[in-house]
Amino acid sequence: MFSQEKSPNKSVKRFAKSNPKTSYKSLCFYTLSAILVWSLLIAFSGLWSIQVERRQMKILVENEARAHFNKDQAFRLWAASHGGVYVPITRKTQPN
Repeated sequence: MFSQEKSPNKSVKRFAKSNPKTSYKSLCFYTLSAILVWSLLIAFSGLWSIQVERRQMKILVENEARAHFNKDQAFRLWAASHGGVYVPITRKTQPN
């Protein structure tokens, strides 16, 4: 009966006693691991955001270019339907 009482106490003492160096190393390891994982998540998020912004910018630029091209085409069609643009003939502006 006396030996049965000692075994639970020994296990409790074993868990209660911890090596300060080992616990400090574990703490440092887990802290550095958490910092590394967090930094990687932030870097991935930043790179993803940059990629999405570039894609959006490309779409906007293409739409702007199409709008300007269509405007120029419409103006040329209008000018052609009205007989062109009259420019007086001078030395600098010769007919082609």
